[in-house]
Amino acid sequence: KLFLFFLPFVDMMVGFQLVMLALWWGAATSKINHHFPYVIAIMESNSIFNPKWAKRLLYKDPENDLRPSWIPSALAHIGTASEYLVPLYLVFFADGGTFTWVAIVYMLLFHLHILSTVPIGVPLEWNIFFIFSIVYLFGSHGDIDPWDVTNPVTLLVLIPLVVLPVWGNIDPRAVSFLPAMRYYAGNWATSAWFFKGDAEDR
Repeated sequence: KLFLFFLPFVDMMVGFQLVMLALWWGAATSKINHHFPYVIAIMESNSIFNPKWAKRLLYKDPENDLRPSWIPSALAHIGTASEYLVPLYLVFFADGGTFTWVAIVYMLLFHLHILSTVPIGVPLEWNIFFIFSIVYLFGSHGDIDPWDVTNPVTLLVLIPLVVLPVWGNIDPRAVSFLPAMRYYAGNWATSAWFFKGDAEDR
């Protein structure tokens, strides 16, 4: 990605927008599994903004069954769809106008919410980086999109953004989990302490 710094400004911005899109889509793809609703239930339980009664609704039976209810399952699907669709709009269809800023605010709240849940084993600086990047790349320069590229060399950034994830997921031993966008896939951490009766006192 370093070669992007040597391109004209517009091309550089487009390259960075495509990198952001790849990161969002990699994170979204890692959420397509059967256990992500469990992660959402625990994350939402960690949030200081959710009252106790709301946290209890996250589980089928908070006293006896800590499997997620339909609420974290729905939130998991909404989060995954958000990371696919909103960035797609920002990169290819945004024009810097009102709808662009609606999408920007939505993604800012998305990442701020993740921060508020203190997710386990997640580099929280990732979300801070995204917050600043969203405002700069799609707010300050929201009128720039891939159709504005002047130097076709810019599109070379697509090679590592497409080839490495595909190759790395076909042959995980050949490509590190970071460029292969496997940083969460099958590895979403969940943790819960369950006390009942006098166990807490003991």
